[in-house]
Amino acid sequence: FASRAFHDFQRMNAPDRSIAAAASLVAARLEELARISDEPGRTTRTFLSPAMRRANARVGGWMRAAGLVVREDDVGNLIGRLAGPRPRAKILLLGSHLDTVRDAGRFDGPLGVLLPLAALAEVRRRGKKLPFAVEVLGFSEEEGVRFGSAYLGSKGYAGTLRKADLALRDAGGRSVADVLAEHHARKVSRPA
Repeated sequence: FASRAFHDFQRMNAPDRSIAAAASLVAARLEELARISDEPGRTTRTFLSPAMRRANARVGGWMRAAGLVVREDDVGNLIGRLAGPRPRAKILLLGSHLDTVRDAGRFDGPLGVLLPLAALAEVRRRGKKLPFAVEVLGFSEEEGVRFGSAYLGSKGYAGTLRKADLALRDAGGRSVADVLAEHHARKVSRPA
């Protein structure tokens, strides 16, 4: 009995190679994402900018690889969904933002998107089924860099964007409504 208990204890406390591999993958992806920027030599991604579009495309690919169905909503939030056991199953929301402050570090925001992806990939690898659906969110705007107002992505996701939010202007004079219209036109014109 003692020998078996000791063996079980060793097995429970042995490093899990799959967790170490997942951690290495997350670190590599954070490095890759940090190089996607609106500004050379530093990490800056602002609301619906070209760099945000590239970041969403890259993270969307990683979401698909983890077995999620991916979509982008009308305000540029990236949403990866792992279906639940029933069509109307409850949904666990996980995630963070993919935009950055100017000259950002690589962890704030993206880590909160990439860790749930790693966890869901591991759930899939182990053949486990969850009793609920999961959506991993990569919000398009939290930092407020481009328009001077934070949380436009989560406001859009929650349906609480106001007229005043849509009227905000960036340094180039473009309004939130303008860039959302351009984003929507780009989404509609994408090939299926």
